[in-house]
Amino acid sequence: MSFEYKEAFVDSYSLLSRLYDYSVKENFCNYRGQTVKALGLEPGNVVVDIACGTGLNFEHILEAIGPQGTLIGVDFSTAMLARAQDKIDANGWQNVHLLHKDASEVSQADLDSLTGQSGLQADAVLCTLGLCVIPGWEEAFNRSYDLLRKDGRYAIMDVYYTYNSLLARLNDLLAGSDVSRRSWEPLQQTSADYSEDRYPIEKFPFIVRMGPVAMSEAYAFVASGRKQ
Repeated sequence: MSFEYKEAFVDSYSLLSRLYDYSVKENFCNYRGQTVKALGLEPGNVVVDIACGTGLNFEHILEAIGPQGTLIGVDFSTAMLARAQDKIDANGWQNVHLLHKDASEVSQADLDSLTGQSGLQADAVLCTLGLCVIPGWEEAFNRSYDLLRKDGRYAIMDVYYTYNSLLARLNDLLAGSDVSRRSWEPLQQTSADYSEDRYPIEKFPFIVRMGPVAMSEAYAFVASGRKQ
C-alpha cells in the first residue's frame, strides 16, 4: 500500500470513527459474539483482534479469557484506537494492549515489543468486518495467521455480496470496503476443522437494504478454523 493510499485510508476512518459504533453495533452485535464463541476461548488465553476498530469485540473476548488472559487489538487508524482506549479506560481493563499497525505488516516482533514477553504466541486470532476493508487483506490474513500457535483458532466475521448496483457501490465508498472479496477462502484452504455459518443480508438492517436492490447473493458470515 502506497503512503498516499494509507493516508487517505486513515483519514476516512478518522471521520468514520465518530459514528462507527452507532452504525454497526446493533446490526452485527450477535455475530461478534458468535465469532468469539467460535474461537473456543479459555481463561488465560492470548487473543489478537485484527482491525479491532473501536473495540466492539473486547467485552466478548474478555468475558472468555478473564483478567489472566491477554488481548491485543491491532488497527491502522489512530482515531479508532483512541475510542478503543476510551473503552479500556472506562472499564478498567488491565490486560488489553493496543497496537497501531497496518495489519498487512504485523509481526511476532510487534507482539513481543508491545507486551514485553518474548516469543508470545496467540491462542486465537479474529478479524471482524476487517478483511473487506484492509487494502492488503490477503497479506493481512497471512501475517495474522502466522501469529497463531499450532492448533490455535482463527475466526472471521464479514459481509459478502456479488450484485452490481449503485447502492452497493455507495456502500463500498462510504466504508472504504470491497465486500465482493471471498475473504473466507484463505482460512478455508489453510485450516483444519473449518466451519462457516451464513446469514442472509435481508434478515437485518444494513445500508444495502436502503431501497430496492436486486441481490444475487448477499450475506454476513462467521467462519473459523484451526491452524494445523
